[in-house]
Amino acid sequence: MFKKTVMASTLLLLSAAATAQSGETGSFYAGVSLGLTDVDVSGFDKGRSIALVGGYRVNENLALEGSYIDLGEAEDGPWTIEADGFNFAAVGILPINDQFEVFGKLGLFGWDASVHRSGYGQVESDDGIDLSIGFGASLELTPEISVVAEYQHFELDSDDVSNISVGARYSF
Repeated sequence: MFKKTVMASTLLLLSAAATAQSGETGSFYAGVSLGLTDVDVSGFDKGRSIALVGGYRVNENLALEGSYIDLGEAEDGPWTIEADGFNFAAVGILPINDQFEVFGKLGLFGWDASVHRSGYGQVESDDGIDLSIGFGASLELTPEISVVAEYQHFELDSDDVSNISVGARYSF
């Protein structure tokens, strides 16, 4: 049920953005990021993450963004933790010059997480909606293509999850 609600919200957000007037300050963007995830649980290693991102740049200083983030798998011996979810965020942007800008994010992360044990399969799962925060920088290579580096922090119930990533964005 939660995934259907998130998908419906995503479609609503994208369709609302699609009907917005596109002017000189407004543009859509899409991208992909790869990174490392650190789960603040003793003994677990870092997992590899991937994020698919879409957003609408409202003006020079504000964007609305939706993303699917697979936070990967963190392992400790026979134990594996997996988590993924949808993040919806407002992005505050500070242009430094014509090609470089820094940004901060505040959003909601709807997540699913599970714990697996070798030989037993899934032994526990949980889901929820929690705040997400982040910051980063973007370097414009061409008017359409940018390279992005960012740090995001998620709190999955009482567990802290940090993600650092690099990616590319295409503006249209």
